[in-house]
Amino acid sequence: MSPRPATGSTRWQRCRRWVLPLVGVAVLGLLLSHIHKIDWAGAWHALHRYSPWLLLAVLGLATASHALYGCFDLIGRRHLRHRLPAWRTWAIAVTSYAFNLNLGSLVGGVGMRARLYARAGSTMPPWRRSSA
Repeated sequence: MSPRPATGSTRWQRCRRWVLPLVGVAVLGLLLSHIHKIDWAGAWHALHRYSPWLLLAVLGLATASHALYGCFDLIGRRHLRHRLPAWRTWAIAVTSYAFNLNLGSLVGGVGMRARLYARAGSTMPPWRRSSA
């Protein structure tokens, strides 16, 4: 008796071709439907009321925050001993942080990070792999 092929993964691969782009189109549609509700002139007016030096300081603090957040994944990289380059690990962390701040923790903090690490070729450490 031959083992049955796993159809769950092939079914998901076929559905994924359509589901993921449809989700992307839905998100884009939601953004476009709400973008006209923003008072752009008022936003620019409020932005111009701040001093350029204050805005530059805020930009510097935000950049430092993203850079520091990227270092947490570098600590995890050392602990897990994965083989991705440090610059790539840091870039994935910073990108995930930006998505986390804008889209929430499930999409940015977990989903985006997992996808980016998987695309970069990261695998689980030997002690975490199943022995099946």
